[in-house]
Amino acid sequence: MLDNGYEDYMYEVNFSKHLAELYDPSEIFMFQYDSRLDAITLAEQLNDFIEDVKEYTNSDKVRIFSLSFGGLISSTYLYLYGDSSVSKYVTSVPAIGGTDIPDKILRGNIDFPISDIALFFETILAGEGDVARWFETAEFEAINKIIGSASGGLMEALKYWGSIWSLCSVDLYDELKADFLDPAESKELIEKCDKVHYEIMPAIPQMLRNMQKKGVDVSLLCSTGSELALGGEHNGDIVLPAYAVSGATCTPLGKRFPDGYTGVKTTCNNPEHNHISPSMEIDASSAYLPENTWFVDGQYHGQYYYEEYTRSLVTKLLLTDEITDIKAYI
Repeated sequence: MLDNGYEDYMYEVNFSKHLAELYDPSEIFMFQYDSRLDAITLAEQLNDFIEDVKEYTNSDKVRIFSLSFGGLISSTYLYLYGDSSVSKYVTSVPAIGGTDIPDKILRGNIDFPISDIALFFETILAGEGDVARWFETAEFEAINKIIGSASGGLMEALKYWGSIWSLCSVDLYDELKADFLDPAESKELIEKCDKVHYEIMPAIPQMLRNMQKKGVDVSLLCSTGSELALGGEHNGDIVLPAYAVSGATCTPLGKRFPDGYTGVKTTCNNPEHNHISPSMEIDASSAYLPENTWFVDGQYHGQYYYEEYTRSLVTKLLLTDEITDIKAYI
């Protein structure tokens, strides 16, 4: 156990403790990984981990809960190894559609939205500190300038990380790869990340729907209502844009669909289903899983544990059969 005070702010540790109060602790396992590696390498490691868990517990099936990059890793695992070992798959803000943050980092186009980041850290601290007051100081403005001027060194440190390239949005991947990776020097990295972007990411939506048809419970949570930490107009959760997490059609942050808008209806065209948010900002009729995606307005990236309502939802989705779709939860 950690003894440095940081444990209170580690989502996976706190959520595992929460689950251990409701479920047999000997059957709760946490997959830890090197966050510098690419999604395919980590999916291979996850497969080994799951096989070890099955052998240790003498079980044929596991339930998976994943978060953020973990959502891309676990989805890559499901694509490469199949879903025969999985009975439930719950993923919160999964990075299955990528993000343009790698573009911002590699090109040095960093622009911190101070108010959102201050509130983000205050949420992590559960209201224990007035972070906003510190972010308003002149010292923070100086730090922001230093970070911007140091972006070249940051790029050199990160441009060989497989995770950065796995997380890159599909639209920007080719351009960034051509500008920053040498085809010979980074041959293995390029081969793996090409597979992620050209083969796996495009296949994930249909893969998730196929899993549902085979009886696997699949649920997705998407947080909305914040701009991205390094700039941009996308509606997101500071780290990931909502459209990439969920497949939903989204207006730019702060905008709304025009009056009379009825939805694109590319995934769900049932006239009895209304997949448009009351705020007229999210149209889930194009989502990967319109009936099984929960949108949480105003929640920051990965903050499901610190908000009782969402923590309860994730717990029920993972441990019970009480909730089958959105209508069963409303």
